[in-house]
Amino acid sequence: MVNPLLYTAIALLLLIPPPSHAIEPDSVEKSFTQLLCNYKIAEQLLEQVNNFNLGVSKDLTHSQAVLNNSMNNSIETVKPVRGDVITIKSTPSKDYDSIIKISILFMGFLLIILLWNNQLRRLNRALASRERELIEVSSRLNREVSAIKEADEKLTSSLSMLNATLESTADGILVTDLGGHISRWNQKFADLWNIPDDLLKTDVKFPLTQHIKGQMTNPEAFYDKVVHLYNNPEISSFDILILLDGRYFKRFSQPQRVGDSVVGRVWSFSDITEQKLAEKALEDSNRMLAVLSSTDVLTGIANRRCFNETLAQEYARHSRSGAELSLIMLDIDHFKAFNDTYGHLAGDECLKKIGRVLADSASRASDLSARYGGEEFVCILPETASVGAIAIAEKIRGSLRELAIPHKGSSVAEIVTASMGVVTVTCCVGGAPMDIVSLADDLLYRAKTRGRDRLESLPYTTEIAAKKWGKTTLVQLSWSEEYSCGVEKIDIQHKSLFESSNILLKMILSGMPASDISPVIDQLLDDICVHFRDEESILESASYPVLANHSLLHSTLLAEGKKMAQAFKESSLTTGDVFEFLVHNVVIQHMLGADKEFFPFLRGRNII
Repeated sequence: MVNPLLYTAIALLLLIPPPSHAIEPDSVEKSFTQLLCNYKIAEQLLEQVNNFNLGVSKDLTHSQAVLNNSMNNSIETVKPVRGDVITIKSTPSKDYDSIIKISILFMGFLLIILLWNNQLRRLNRALASRERELIEVSSRLNREVSAIKEADEKLTSSLSMLNATLESTADGILVTDLGGHISRWNQKFADLWNIPDDLLKTDVKFPLTQHIKGQMTNPEAFYDKVVHLYNNPEISSFDILILLDGRYFKRFSQPQRVGDSVVGRVWSFSDITEQKLAEKALEDSNRMLAVLSSTDVLTGIANRRCFNETLAQEYARHSRSGAELSLIMLDIDHFKAFNDTYGHLAGDECLKKIGRVLADSASRASDLSARYGGEEFVCILPETASVGAIAIAEKIRGSLRELAIPHKGSSVAEIVTASMGVVTVTCCVGGAPMDIVSLADDLLYRAKTRGRDRLESLPYTTEIAAKKWGKTTLVQLSWSEEYSCGVEKIDIQHKSLFESSNILLKMILSGMPASDISPVIDQLLDDICVHFRDEESILESASYPVLANHSLLHSTLLAEGKKMAQAFKESSLTTGDVFEFLVHNVVIQHMLGADKEFFPFLRGRNII
C-alpha cells in the first residue's frame, strides 16, 4: 500500500517551480495554465486520499500511473519548440507570488487534513480493538446471564417442587430459623392449629407461640420444651401433645442443616386423634375382655382363673411382707337337691344371690370373692388374721340365713345354708399357693362331715414350707394364744407338741438321715400318748359328756401313729408321710380341731 504522504510530496514538487527562470511574458500565461492544471491534478489526488480514508477501496497502482502521466504532460508543455534550452529570467511577478502563497496555504491545509485523517485512523483502530473487547465481554456476559437464567429456572423448579411436597404431605410443617422466626410453612400446619394468615406472615415469633400455647392442656410444659429445643439446636425431639379440644398431635422436631451447619429447626405435627381414640377403644375392649375372662358369667364375681392368679400374686406379696393371708372356702349344702326340687333356673338365681353376699361381706379393695366351681365359692382375705377371717365367715353365714331362700330338699334346714372352711397362713418364699386351698378344702370337708351349716377353721398361723416330700406338704407351726383352752396343763402340752413338731420339720428339711429322725418320731409319739392320757383324765374329772368318743379317737390316732413309725423304720414310708400324719392329722386336725369342741365346756370351770 502506498503511503498517502508520497502523494503530498509529489504535489509539492509540481506546484513549486524552480526558484530561478527567465520567463517571457508570453509564457506566463502558459505557466499559469500549467499550474492550474497541476492544481487540478492535486485536487484529484486529495479526493483519492479522502476516499481511501473513508474506506473506499481504490486501485492505488492506477492512481500512481495517473499522477505520472500528468507530470509527463506538464513537462512536455514547458519544453521549447526547438528543443533549445530556454533561459528564463527571474523577474519578480506579483501574480506568481500570490500563486506561491496560495499554494503554500493550500498545502498547509492539506497537511492538517492528512494529519487529522491519520489521527482518525488511529482512533478507528483503537475503537475497533475496544469494540472487539466489548463484543467478547458482551458474549461472556450473555453466557453468564444464560447460566444465571438456567440456575434461576432450576431454583424456581426446585422451590415449586418443595412447595408441592410441603403442601402434599399429611403433616403440618413449620420451618424456623435459630431465633424462632418463621421461614416456611404449609397450609396443613395452619389448618391444624387454626392460625390466621396475618399471624403467619409476621416476623415476630411470640404471637404464633402464644397462639399455639393457648390450645394446650399443659401449656407451660409445651413452652418449656420449645425453649429447650431452641437453646439446644443440635438435638431432636418427639412427644405427644394433648389439646384442649380433645385432639392429639404427634410433634417431631429436628435441626435444619446446610452442610455441617445448623441453620434452623423443622417442626412436624400430625393429627393422631383417630389413632388415639382407636387405641383407647382397643384398651377399653381389652379391659372389658379381661374382665369378662376373669368374671363368672352367672354370678358376676371373679371366676376360678382370676382366683388362681390373684392367690398366686397375694401369696408372693405376703411372702415378702410376712403378713398373714386368710382364705375362706364355702359350699352350699345339698345344692343338687335344690336343683332337683326347684330347677336349674332357680339354682342359678340362688348362686347369684350367694355371690352378692360374698362380695358384700369381703368388701375391701384387696379382698376377692370368686366362684370356684359349681356351688363352691372362695374368698381371699389379704393381711387378715384368723380372728378377722372367722368373723367374715360368720357374717357370710348370717347373711345367707337372712336371705331365707327356701330349700325343702335340705336335711340341715328349710332354707339354703352353707358349710365353710377357714384357714390363715404365713406364706414363705418358694411355697405353693394351692396348699392353702388344700387346707381350706380339708376344713370344708370336715364341716360337712360334722353336720353342715357350720364353719371349721385352723386358728393358727402356718408357714408353707418350700420343700415337699412326695405329694405331701410340710408345714411349720406357730403357737398363738388363740389356741389356749384355759386349762394350763392342756395348753402347755399343746404348746410343747407344737415345738416338737417344728423340731421334726427342721430335721427333715435339713436332710438328716432317717436313723437320726426316727428317735424324734418315737419321742413325739410318746409325748402325744402322755397328752392324750392327761387330757382324758381332765375331761373325766370335768364330766365331759362325749368323753368315750373322744378317747376312742385318741386310741385310733395312737395306733395309726405307731404303725407309721414302724413302717418308717422299715423304710416303707417317707419322712413326709410320717410328718403329715403326726403334725397335720394329730396336732392340727385333732388338737386344734376335735379338741376345740370341748374348749367351751372347760372354760369357766375351775380345773387345775
